[in-house]
Amino acid sequence: MILYRGTNVKIDYIDLEKCKPYRDFGKGFYCTTIKKQAENMAERVVARRGGTEIINVYELDENIFNDKNIKVKQFNKPSAEWAKFVLNNRNRDFEWINSKECNVDCKYDLVIGPVADDDIISLFKTFERRSN
Repeated sequence: MILYRGTNVKIDYIDLEKCKPYRDFGKGFYCTTIKKQAENMAERVVARRGGTEIINVYELDENIFNDKNIKVKQFNKPSAEWAKFVLNNRNRDFEWINSKECNVDCKYDLVIGPVADDDIISLFKTFERRSN
């Protein structure tokens, strides 16, 4: 499986210590199977931080999905479960980190699914405020 990551630096190897927490699926190294999505991300990163657009390309051995030692969480499409998972991971005040509804504690080695864009996050926040 070919994966892409759009940014402004060449990344030869993954260093999880450099990854930021409180992202959609928790702290991690985010890639996409959609090259155009990576190109759009590289464009946004360069607009914010400067530099040159770079698309890093990685090959993931799909046999990893058969490895019983790898804990995988997969969302095939946006859903209520997915939305709750994303909100909980982005929420710095979320207290139930042992819950399967978040990955703040890095309980999953690999999370697969759609990433929320800024419009979706605004919608989530509106929903969250109305629910409280």
